Amino acid sequence: MTDEQLLKAIQKTVTESLKDQFSVINDKLDELKKTQDEHTEIFDTQVLPSVTYIENNIKGYSDMYKMNNSNIKKLDKRVNILEEELSIETPKELILGEVR
Repeated sequence: MTDEQLLKAIQKTVTESLKDQFSVINDKLDELKKTQDEHTEIFDTQVLPSVTYIENNIKGYSDMYKMNNSNIKKLDKRVNILEEELSIETPKELILGEVR
């Protein structure tokens, strides 16, 4: 066998071996892709709508908190003015803490 024939035989063996290995790798990648697609479907149909619903509710509560906080501060200011003008001492348990 000449060097060229030996080289061709080695190349053929290596090429066939690589094809077999790539075939196994491709099969495993196909399985992973299928699993990923299943997880994506679950996320898109079950998780994402729930998260969106929760985010919207939290935003609504945040808006209500800001509005209530503003109204509480306005009311506290009005009551403080009245208490000062009427010389009423506010009980400590009724004094509002700093709300941010």
